[in-house]
Amino acid sequence: MSSRDVILASSPSLYWRLLETAGTTAADELGGAVTGTYGGSPGLNTASANQRPDPSAVRLNGATQSVVCADTSTA
Repeated sequence: MSSRDVILASSPSLYWRLLETAGTTAADELGGAVTGTYGGSPGLNTASANQRPDPSAVRLNGATQSVVCADTSTA
């Protein structure tokens, strides 16, 4: 079972895989309207650590690069 399958089995309301190859938007894997925005020019379409099931990934440096998403929590 892939990590994607494990995550989807838990019925998340939002899920970003961070597999974009261009642009500044991180898509919600579940097709939802809540997208993320890349900041700090992260590396897009870089080699994935495990190459399976996806050969590319987004690389964030942990300091100046980020993905920012709208707060979807409810009070």
